[in-house]
Amino acid sequence: MSSFASKTKSIVEYVLEFIYPPRCMVCQELAGFGSGQEFICEKCMEKLKYADNVSLHFDMLKFHKTEIAFDIGYAAFKYETVKPLIEAFKFSKIKSLGKFIAGLMNDFALQRSAYDDIDIFVPVPISRERFIERGFNQTEVLAEHLSMLSGIAYVNALKRDKNTVAQFRINDPQKRIGNLKDAFTVIENITGLNILLIEDIFTTGATLNECAATLKKAGANRVDFLSFSISV
Repeated sequence: MSSFASKTKSIVEYVLEFIYPPRCMVCQELAGFGSGQEFICEKCMEKLKYADNVSLHFDMLKFHKTEIAFDIGYAAFKYETVKPLIEAFKFSKIKSLGKFIAGLMNDFALQRSAYDDIDIFVPVPISRERFIERGFNQTEVLAEHLSMLSGIAYVNALKRDKNTVAQFRINDPQKRIGNLKDAFTVIENITGLNILLIEDIFTTGATLNECAATLKKAGANRVDFLSFSISV
């Protein structure tokens, strides 16, 4: 793109922002013209507090008699505090939100030393049907931006073989676990690697646990996870 075209685009965007100033996705108030806050206003940013679950050690979580496969997990925010961002990203298909969300996750991860000894990021895969419907895998978008911010490579090491029922539609924890049985396959060599799974929402952890178990069966040394939100 020529420098003229680049400048023209920025001028157009500036004019559009002046005519249609962005609104905060959390409180719906004007985000502030020229503030640089494209998705959330400064007041709501100041209210965002990290979840008080610094490094989730899963011997403290009841996994309904299922062996816990992951080692340590991190979740940046409580789901209810960032729900509008997640819904806009996933269901309104605002892909550009991924960079903003990844920035928040990266700040959290650095404060919690979540990247220590990690070799690669692996996004949690979605089914082909959901990919076609949404147009992108939200966790891959997050992993890509986190990779650019951290310098750690991301690898699509997992493939989703089953088009399972969406986990949020299943209330019974045991049925959630059964729904994901043998849902994933490892398609890259991850032998001996320390992996950080990337996810947007941690609910029961059934999806992440099945991913971690699949990766460890394929030879991964350690599997942690980093989630944008937690709803437990």
